[in-house]
Amino acid sequence: MIKRLAIFFVSALAFPNILNAQVYLCAGEPGKQQYSDVPCGQNAKPYTAKEPATKFKEVKIEKPYKAENSQQASKTKACPFFSHTQLRSLRVKDDFAKGLPMKVITTRYGKPDEREQINEEKEKWKYKGEKLNREFKFKNGCLISWKHKWLGSKTYFSKYKGSSSN
Repeated sequence: MIKRLAIFFVSALAFPNILNAQVYLCAGEPGKQQYSDVPCGQNAKPYTAKEPATKFKEVKIEKPYKAENSQQASKTKACPFFSHTQLRSLRVKDDFAKGLPMKVITTRYGKPDEREQINEEKEKWKYKGEKLNREFKFKNGCLISWKHKWLGSKTYFSKYKGSSSN
């Protein structure tokens, strides 16, 4: 690959006309025109473009963007970013991570069975199932802790899944 590039650059320096090759406009099938790099008959005309192939738009910025001041940003701090791969991996493992937004939990389990507002920033959600109850705590819309409580006898797999609280 490197040899090919080197040959191209050397030939471009030695023969500069390669880069500025002439294009000819030829008559093809009835009603159609063809472009060629070699003259195609006595009627071949050199082709020169009248305008560039693409036009660029002018974009005017009316107001410059101003970032929020640090006090406003700290009050409405967003949850950390999770890539699609990370979210998919957590879902496949039926696991969670601190900082997950509320939307991820509602996408996975739907609306909570019980919702408790602890204070202005914190909220607790409870999901009740036949064999497993789940509890999630959020602060400013981001997951801070979760618990799983198995009901009845544990299965072989339940001792590996969610038996400890995080």
